Amino acid sequence: MKKIFTIIIIILSLNTYAQNLPKFSNYEMNKNIINPAAIFDNNPTINIFYRNQWMGFEDAPTTAGFNATYKNDKSAFGVYLLNDNAGIFHQNIFQLNYSYSLQVTDETYMNFGLSGGFNIYSMSFQDLILHDINDPYIPVNQESAFLPDINFGTIYTNIRNTSDFAFSSLARRYPIYYIGFSVQHLLGVVSNNIVAKDNSYMNRHYNLMGGIMHPVGASFQLQELILIKYTPNAPFQADIGAKFFYQENYWFGLSYRTSNDLIAKIGFKFNFVSIGYAFDFSIFQIPSKTSHDIVLGFIIPYKNSTSKY
Repeated sequence: MKKIFTIIIIILSLNTYAQNLPKFSNYEMNKNIINPAAIFDNNPTINIFYRNQWMGFEDAPTTAGFNATYKNDKSAFGVYLLNDNAGIFHQNIFQLNYSYSLQVTDETYMNFGLSGGFNIYSMSFQDLILHDINDPYIPVNQESAFLPDINFGTIYTNIRNTSDFAFSSLARRYPIYYIGFSVQHLLGVVSNNIVAKDNSYMNRHYNLMGGIMHPVGASFQLQELILIKYTPNAPFQADIGAKFFYQENYWFGLSYRTSNDLIAKIGFKFNFVSIGYAFDFSIFQIPSKTSHDIVLGFIIPYKNSTSKY
């Protein structure tokens, strides 16, 4: 019976990987990871991020990564690395990003982006505690799969430096409004390897994101945000929230995720360094299921940039 139970757990775990990309609560600080067209800052940026999901649970998911972007007039480039671990499941992602901006009006732009690279998925079966270590149905070694990957995105933005905003560089980094659509795992590649044998393993991920920023009084700006995700064979998910900026250097916010999570966000910027922190708390579920999400960002001044962004 224990043998059958172990096999069922593995099968269920594979099925849950229908949605096999990690979630981020500070996603708006790394939008190009979700939508490769979403590179706005005309200064080169570097973000280092880390997420500890379901704090306190053994072998709970952890994600760490590096994201860098550079924009030159109409073209933008990016690269990101990501390491994601959840129990015996592991994935490493490497992506190169390119986007191109078309000016629609004096204040609006349509960006198109494409990113490509590879994902390495693996399962460490040797870490399982088995009732029968000689069970022929359970692999004893680490199985891995190397899969090419392509993502596509487009985003429509309004980025203007208006007298309504006292902090013009804030308006450049965070558009006045934007709405974008992206598809991740565009190839839908499935390997014959045991790790990726389920047809849903590389299901496409569809994302719709949007935001709008407007002044609130003399020193505050309010940014309202939404991110909607859909993946076949996985629950529909939406993040809805808002962030308040005080001048350009401090922000705090709240959002709700339809997986019954409340998210509190806080951050600050000092010169060319920024830190964003998010705390997730699950409601109507396990009371102690909390997650921590942090982004350390660096902006590299680029005085020769000619971009209106």
